Amino acid sequence: MWSKFYSTSKAAISDPTTASIGGTSDVYGVTGNYRFELRGKTFGTYLIGGGGWYYRQNTLDHSVAVSSGSTCTLALIWWGATCASGTVASDRTLDSYGVGVFGGNGGLGFTWKVNEPSYRAYVEARYHYAPTNNVNTQFVNCTIGIRY
Repeated sequence: MWSKFYSTSKAAISDPTTASIGGTSDVYGVTGNYRFELRGKTFGTYLIGGGGWYYRQNTLDHSVAVSSGSTCTLALIWWGATCASGTVASDRTLDSYGVGVFGGNGGLGFTWKVNEPSYRAYVEARYHYAPTNNVNTQFVNCTIGIRY
């Protein structure tokens, strides 16, 4: 799995020289899942869940120098600053930060028969959770596809 996320105003870093600096996060996942399906002749539904390895790579639009003693914000933690007692613990230039961890997912899907022999279209929503350092990775991924 690969999902790309763009920063919001809450995840932006305020910098005196610019209005704000944003960025992107790419989340890669390799998971094993179990699917419990109740299938009729035309329509079906299923529950799906499992776990695996998630890797989140954060990349800022511009590099940002953060000095020791600056006030820690959730945005600085998300982009990789090290904080202790509410302040930045060491000088660091933030530009890219990656972290990998085991996590899990669970969701619900619906199927319907579209052709012979057994092609089925599906739509699925799945919640993903990975307990990454300081700020957990959590998102809902919606997928549309064809299964055979």
